[in-house]
Amino acid sequence: MFFEIARIAKEIEPRFLLLENVKGLLSHDKGRTFAIILSTLDELGYDVEWQVLNSKDFGVPQNRERVFIVGHSRRFPRREVFPITRSSGQALTELTRGLADAYRVYDPAGVARTLKAEAGGVGAKTGLYAVPVLTPDRLEKRQNGRRFKEPGGPTFTSTSQDRHGVLVGQRTGVKEVEVGYTLDANYYKGLGGNQERTGVVEGVRIRRLTPLECFRLQGFPDEHFHNAKAAGVSDSQLYKQAGNAVTVNVVYEIARRFQND
Repeated sequence: MFFEIARIAKEIEPRFLLLENVKGLLSHDKGRTFAIILSTLDELGYDVEWQVLNSKDFGVPQNRERVFIVGHSRRFPRREVFPITRSSGQALTELTRGLADAYRVYDPAGVARTLKAEAGGVGAKTGLYAVPVLTPDRLEKRQNGRRFKEPGGPTFTSTSQDRHGVLVGQRTGVKEVEVGYTLDANYYKGLGGNQERTGVVEGVRIRRLTPLECFRLQGFPDEHFHNAKAAGVSDSQLYKQAGNAVTVNVVYEIARRFQND
């Protein structure tokens, strides 16, 4: 794809080039891949600067480190874009230990995990988060006087109004939980796209992010999401779009510095 970008740049000779990729690009193939990018842009007449930026430092609560590469055509005067110094002080806090990526649970008080476009089920695309729960307008609702069942016990009666959790196990003294799936009248196969099928442990609901939340984590106004939904875009594709997107807030800050040239 990079060489296709280089071909287009050679034809139209834009004043600026802005490229984005995972920060592992810098070390890929012991740095040789990045060296090829730099030499190619140099041959095309571009001076290059780059910096790894984290989306969480630009007003969105997502831990997303990406390398941004700016090419300046030597045909025009220029001003340095980087470094951009920002620090939010926020951190990604995992509540689980030793679990596969798709099953890790994060504290919603921190920032969200990096969104992914391609990943298998459960929380692999967005991460799982422990959020306060249990039907806010029915906080006093009980069945058989208990909200949680013990391991091995029969589940509560499934209804269409209440979501019921099954506490599978919890280790004392460490931040690690294993959760069962929530049961209700319509969903019965585990964690699903409608966020109904989730686990409940100690008064919190374990769920992945919704497509709308993912769009917000990339800095898009809600209207972009609602327009896509109205056009018939599926949730699966919306997750991919969010995961593949570049955080709007970061690009805006870089573009704002272009205007100072």
